Amino acid sequence: MGIKASLKIMANSTFQSYVSTPHTASIARYLWFMDFPDPSDWIAPLFSKSAAVAGGTNNSFWWSPQLEQLLKEASPMTDPAARPAKYEEMQAVIMDQAPYVTLYSPVMTR
Repeated sequence: MGIKASLKIMANSTFQSYVSTPHTASIARYLWFMDFPDPSDWIAPLFSKSAAVAGGTNNSFWWSPQLEQLLKEASPMTDPAARPAKYEEMQAVIMDQAPYVTLYSPVMTR
């Protein structure tokens, strides 16, 4: 593929500071687990403008005005069919822009 890379091994706390500083990491491996079963738990922290700040959780620093509008619309929704549909729209926006490359998604059971 012609991609040249070098590895930087560091402590987790150093890594978190590194990737949450704008224009520092051009690529990084990042994990995110849902704390509760709702798509807002991963879309807002990883893709919102409010989280795209130094020290924030949006480590790509990508955000979209279209996504921000969809988040605003979805936040107060309680309809069990309409709300997931709105988040599916958001996922389409995210995948169209591809700010992240998803390598895998573990299935966890208890």
